[in-house]
Amino acid sequence: MGNNIQVSIDSDVFKRLQEIATPLVDDVNTVIKKLINLWEEKEKKSVNPQVVDEPAEKYWVDSRGASFPVGLKLRASYYNQKFDALITDKGISFLDKVFDSPSAAAMHAKRVTGANSSSICTNGWKFWEYFDAKKGRWLQIDNLRN
Repeated sequence: MGNNIQVSIDSDVFKRLQEIATPLVDDVNTVIKKLINLWEEKEKKSVNPQVVDEPAEKYWVDSRGASFPVGLKLRASYYNQKFDALITDKGISFLDKVFDSPSAAAMHAKRVTGANSSSICTNGWKFWEYFDAKKGRWLQIDNLRN
């Protein structure tokens, strides 16, 4: 989190941002990040079009429609316990189980640590991280949403 800067936007722009947002997950800031990421990806594709002969990368689509590249390794930590998971064509493989959403896998990780039912609920998009080779660092999987 960086410094917060206040920006004024037109009400019609704010309405459009609300239409793009995932209820109870996104705020204006995350919607704008999504749009920037989408724009940057579109720019990369227009500058570096993919060669048709390359095999298409396989993706798994979660229960809410977000897609993840199959083979993507995830990590998380909770109360000094470290967790590793893997995106497969069936879902998020974690501790010999397959989950249909990042949050379901994150809640299972918390259960493993002995967390009680009131502290199990979590946003899996913020809980799990992936390694971004281009940036050379681990990022929350929330950065993958577009």
